[in-house]
Amino acid sequence: MTIAGLKRALPICRVNDNLYIGAFVIFGDCELTMACATELLKKAPEYDYLITAESKGIPLAYEMARQHGDKKWLLARKGAKLYMQNVVGVEVKSITTAAVQKLYLDGADAALMKSCRCSTRRAKSSGKSHLSSSGFRRELFLVRRRS
Repeated sequence: MTIAGLKRALPICRVNDNLYIGAFVIFGDCELTMACATELLKKAPEYDYLITAESKGIPLAYEMARQHGDKKWLLARKGAKLYMQNVVGVEVKSITTAAVQKLYLDGADAALMKSCRCSTRRAKSSGKSHLSSSGFRRELFLVRRRS
């Protein structure tokens, strides 16, 4: 498969009887991470923050933020950490995980999102494109302040 101009072989994984996905693993592939970030930024609408879950989206969010010159990007953690304050937690269901998971956002990061439109666009596709104050999906999102 050609991804952002680079050839990669993706193993096909069965999710259930009706759904198979190409296993796209970006961890450790710096060339692919940089190329994907470059191409996604060309298609991205204007945004103020990137947010991703503690998942394969981490290196991509970092690289997109770095290339875009962002000073901050947001991470929804799989577990609340001791350093987090005023934690916001939501339940999510991913197509690649059988059980419902909880994701946690530090209260300061959640406050940044309160003044934002939070359902602008997903950068990766693996389900619904909804992100709101009541829930986030396991994907990379672009978040923009309200006009």
